[in-house]
Amino acid sequence: CVKRPLCPWWITYKGDPSMLFDPKEDKIYKTKLLGLSGKSHCMASSGNWILVVDACLNFCILNMLTPKRINLPLLNSQILGVDWEGIVKCNTQLAILWINERTGDYVVAWIFKGFDLFSCKKGDDSWWNWKSGCLIFRIAINKSGELLIIASLSLGELEWKSMFYVLKLNLESKKWERVDSIGDDEMLIFGHGVTIRAPARDVGDGIKSDSICFVDLWPGSSRSNCGIFDLATSRITWPKRFGVY
Repeated sequence: CVKRPLCPWWITYKGDPSMLFDPKEDKIYKTKLLGLSGKSHCMASSGNWILVVDACLNFCILNMLTPKRINLPLLNSQILGVDWEGIVKCNTQLAILWINERTGDYVVAWIFKGFDLFSCKKGDDSWWNWKSGCLIFRIAINKSGELLIIASLSLGELEWKSMFYVLKLNLESKKWERVDSIGDDEMLIFGHGVTIRAPARDVGDGIKSDSICFVDLWPGSSRSNCGIFDLATSRITWPKRFGVY
């Protein structure tokens, strides 16, 4: 919403019900999160929904404002070789959730130990597992619900430049293929996990469709700069006003 800046809510679970705090409006809401217990771990969120796994490795998607719950396929712990606590330790920021509020379609994906990718979508009766054999970089989901992998390649420490390749899963061949576009009128901001609508007009600093906004950490330094990578030209724009420390 243009007129109201986005502001994350705080979620506090102390039994039944849970507390939702809106810091922007300074309001507290109470809600019942059915099936959530002290042995539950929130892996990702999307809008009013959160992806949760419990101590029995039962995965589900919960709506924070309504009692709606979507149960996901069961996952045998023998596949992972770890228990619930192992997933929590190995999976803190490597999960994403995408859900279409209008159609109810959803896609869930998470990386285990950096090498195994698990995902499922609406209608699946089991988890799809891909063992990469190498370290998996960032994952994202576009507005069509397609799973993407963004691989980052360094072009030289002295120049502090990066190159990004976008890979999309071919559902027929079950292979990852490099693509030249994230999607029509879409851009990606690292940290969101899903693509967002790109500005309809040129706002400068390289922010436009088919661009990737990222934070680059300079080798041997605590300084980091925000850059915008253009997939079409493979060029990076470094807006000075976005610099952070």
